Amino acid sequence: MLLLNTTPEVTPAQLELPNGVTMQMRPLTTAMLEAAKSEANRKVATLLAEAEAAKASGVPLDELGANGANTAWLDGVFREALCAALMRYGVIAWQGLADQNKVALDPVPAAFEALAKHPLMGPAFRDRYEATIPVAVAEGNGSGTTSAESSAAAENTAPAAPRARKATAAEPAPTA
Repeated sequence: MLLLNTTPEVTPAQLELPNGVTMQMRPLTTAMLEAAKSEANRKVATLLAEAEAAKASGVPLDELGANGANTAWLDGVFREALCAALMRYGVIAWQGLADQNKVALDPVPAAFEALAKHPLMGPAFRDRYEATIPVAVAEGNGSGTTSAESSAAAENTAPAAPRARKATAAEPAPTA
């Protein structure tokens, strides 16, 4: 049986990132994650369309991918856009981030974009924020199961299915 808490208390997640950065986050929801993925996909689709237009007009494509020619580069663009979108949807407050003049940064879209592009901080943010999902489930703010059932929230809770017997020559196979 799948157990859902229909009156969860919304407790912000606290993320500890490298270099002393801390973030207070809204709990990650399906809607937030899917919206962020959709935004990232649209950004990649735009770059691909621009690359096709450039190719059609005879402009040579950039091997590094700056105009959408390199799929590995586009994967990186997707991940950066996903991080920035997750920050826009989830960040409530943060500490430990400053600009090049050592002025504390407010959590605003330009700062989200810059942080998402950082090769250490972007992936660390994404990994730690997505890791809050099992914590929410354990606290009853997601789904869980009874011990006799199965769910993505609980490991190895369903009994194994019985193995099918092979039919012998004296026993014909069942027909549908």
